[in-house]
This record gives sequence, structure tokens and C-alpha cells, in this order.
Amino acid sequence: MKRDGFLYYYREEKGKNYPILCRRSASMDLPEVVYMDVNEEADGKDLYMFGPSIINRANTFLAYGYNLTGSMERSIRVRNLETLKDSEWTFHDSTGSILWIDDEHLLVVERDEQARGKNVYKINSSYAPC
Repeated sequence: MKRDGFLYYYREEKGKNYPILCRRSASMDLPEVVYMDVNEEADGKDLYMFGPSIINRANTFLAYGYNLTGSMERSIRVRNLETLKDSEWTFHDSTGSILWIDDEHLLVVERDEQARGKNVYKINSSYAPC
């Protein structure tokens, strides 16, 4: 997918179970940046379900969900695409519904006991829920 000067794609490697998320600046001739190797995220875990994931409009942050239990809930994290480091916080008990509302703020839907949406939180990508 081409978006604002970046080419986003994923690739798979033989013998690995999960995709490798990559991007290049402007052209396929420039070096590849792996911004998330889901195989590394899953390493050492009995189960790792990846998704959803969404990049903000400025191409600076990736919000992504994952689950380690096999249930429908998702934990949400944000990765800085410049440093390739995750935020210090994790939003647990999400439905997996996430949406960037601007370059730094994300909406996350909290999950109730029946797996329905309960509350919507506005989260700053660098900090804990607002």
C-alpha cells in the first residue's frame, strides 16, 4: 500500500507462523524497515493472536492489538515508527476497536463482561489514557 511517501507491505518467511510488517520510504529501491516482526512478538508465548493494527496519518505511530489467551479481548499498544519502541502503557480489555482521530490521539473501545463495547477512551499515543 502506498501512503504519503511510504510503501507499506508485509512478507512471510518459510517456517515462520506470522507476518513481518515492513515499510520503505518513497521507493522499493530504498532500504526496508521492519516495524514489527510478529514472530518476535510471539516468541516464547503459548499463543499470540495479532491484530487489529492501524497507522496514524502522519506515519509516526502504529496502534496494534494482540491476545495471549484465545479469547475475544484485545490488549492495545502503540509503537513509535521512528524509534521502533512501544509505549510504556498497555490498554487491556479492549474489543479491538481502535481509531486514530489525529496524529497523536487514539480512540479505544473497552470491552465489558459480555464482550460488548462498554466505554470509549481517548488515549494520547505517548501517555496513559486521557
